[in-house]
Amino acid sequence: MLWDYEQHVRSEGVALPRPLSEAERDALLSVVPPSEDAAVQLGLLLEALRERLNPKRRQVDIGRALGRPQSWVSKYEHGAVRLDVIQLEEVATEVKVTLSDLDAMLTRR
Repeated sequence: MLWDYEQHVRSEGVALPRPLSEAERDALLSVVPPSEDAAVQLGLLLEALRERLNPKRRQVDIGRALGRPQSWVSKYEHGAVRLDVIQLEEVATEVKVTLSDLDAMLTRR
């Protein structure tokens, strides 16, 4: 049986994020400069998502929720740390975006 992301998130008591509209995706992509480095591109996108969708959530808040220091959040937002798929799922949940939306935005570039 494949791992069920939605079931996992619900079992942890976390609400699933709603999918972004095309207009929301376009607005976010407009503020993220293009980069050849995938880690930098992902980090900039995650930073924009945190700032736009969750303006009151600071790096320290995301880090605390994930059991990590604020410096770790800063590092992945600047491409200095590469996230594995489990970390990416956890970060996406904290910034209230689906993995499908992240994939759609990254593959549009």
